[in-house]
Amino acid sequence: MSRDAERARLLSELAHEFQTPIAILKSSIEALAESGSAGANANAKRANAAYIAQATLDRLSRLVREFLDAAALKNQANAFRMAPIALSDLLSGVCEDCALLAEDKGVPLSCVSDVVSIAGDRDKLKQVFLNLISNALKHTGSGGSIAIAGKAVGRDVAITVADTGTGIAPEHLPRVFERFYRISTPGMPDAPEGNGIGLSLCRDIVMAHGGTIAVESEPGQGACFTVRLPALADQPQKSCYNQ
Repeated sequence: MSRDAERARLLSELAHEFQTPIAILKSSIEALAESGSAGANANAKRANAAYIAQATLDRLSRLVREFLDAAALKNQANAFRMAPIALSDLLSGVCEDCALLAEDKGVPLSCVSDVVSIAGDRDKLKQVFLNLISNALKHTGSGGSIAIAGKAVGRDVAITVADTGTGIAPEHLPRVFERFYRISTPGMPDAPEGNGIGLSLCRDIVMAHGGTIAVESEPGQGACFTVRLPALADQPQKSCYNQ
């Protein structure tokens, strides 16, 4: 596919994704305009419409940001700032960034890693694991848990992000990394709706590093995402625990 054709396809996809949130915003604004009278019912209607409008604007903001990230990755696949990265430092930093979010949800977050190094763009790889942990938090309720583990496997490094959340139905598993493919969260109506870009962006970043990403899951049994990346050769392998 030519660059112009790819650009046209992406713009068409983005325009399609904008239709639903724009319609929601329009109806919310109309509801605000119609609830001008005083009274408890009018105040409740205004508050609900304002909440929906704010949540939809947040979704639009995430959609635009993730779409721009995906487009930039397509155009700058060879512009990564590659450097040696200590896996334990990368993963512990990601877990620290997510600690407060996990605590607020009542979801313990643990991290364990072999002392092993990889070559990569730290910011891009951090984005991958932030996305995976954020996704796990979205689908894991209070009392569940999330575990991140990195270990040397032959000439590779395998990093898993495993949760005890709602899991993924078998019919969705082959498509979870497709752009704009979304999965609802049964039993969690308050879970924010995703844009279907985050996991496809993770896949593109991992593949640009010469790695792979996969998922295993069963409904009600949580999900486990595994990222495999080439390890730097000739290095000692120890274990480092951060919990």
